[in-house]
Amino acid sequence: MRRSKFLDTISKHLERLGFQVQEIVNEHAFADIAVYCNDSGKKCYIAAKGRLTFYRAYLRQNLHVAFLDNGKLYLYPHDQLIEELKIAGAPYFNTVSWIKREGYSNPIVPQKYLHIMEKYHPSNLKNTWY
Repeated sequence: MRRSKFLDTISKHLERLGFQVQEIVNEHAFADIAVYCNDSGKKCYIAAKGRLTFYRAYLRQNLHVAFLDNGKLYLYPHDQLIEELKIAGAPYFNTVSWIKREGYSNPIVPQKYLHIMEKYHPSNLKNTWY
């Protein structure tokens, strides 16, 4: 099966930043790729999405989400970002989408939360890979 052009784009972004990218099959229920940090060798499972995305099914799955916003790649730990956004007062988790459909997505990173998202740009993760 051939990877999508979108997944190839995300993989290339990560490789340029020094991460080893591996396509995975049947290793994680929600992940598209696994990423290894060249410095530490730690492994991270990633779901590639087209936008800022949260799903209840992703909770407690040790999953990160990668997406592009205006050509800028973000890679965030799903559960951790939910907690940070709740503390910041983000309304996402009180929406009909989250409550009834068990998910929420936003096509762009709202300006109000850019300061939170900036630390999840992979170039900022190199020395703090978790």
